[in-house]
Amino acid sequence: MHDHGQNPEIDKDLLEQLGYEGRDVQVDWRIGSSAVLFFISVFVAIGVAWSMIGLVDRTQHAAPAAERMARPMMPPKNAPLLQTDVTAKKDMEELRTQEHKMMESSGWMKEDAGFARMPVDQAMEVVAKRGLPTRANARDPEEVK
Repeated sequence: MHDHGQNPEIDKDLLEQLGYEGRDVQVDWRIGSSAVLFFISVFVAIGVAWSMIGLVDRTQHAAPAAERMARPMMPPKNAPLLQTDVTAKKDMEELRTQEHKMMESSGWMKEDAGFARMPVDQAMEVVAKRGLPTRANARDPEEVK
């Protein structure tokens, strides 16, 4: 059996040379830093609690919800008016309906300038029959090569 007690034959200088410490860990600075950390934590917790109490007091003195909802919610005079999703969707549907009507009907765009519109299907048939318009001074593509 081995005795686990102190062995008086061990040279303590040799152990220190090998990297072993010859004394116990000093806990004085650890206890002091733990105390400082504890007091800082308590101080922060008290500060947060105090600010939350102040926040609750301010919200209790605010206008009731019914009164806040009754007030008109208007943007500042120089701010642009923004649409809600509902009105934007309605406006886009109206715009698409107008565009579709214009694409499917014929009429004058600028009558004095001679600009007219026609349905897309009819315009494609005209281009297929007549061919694409060319410029008067255009060269033949075969000559360019």
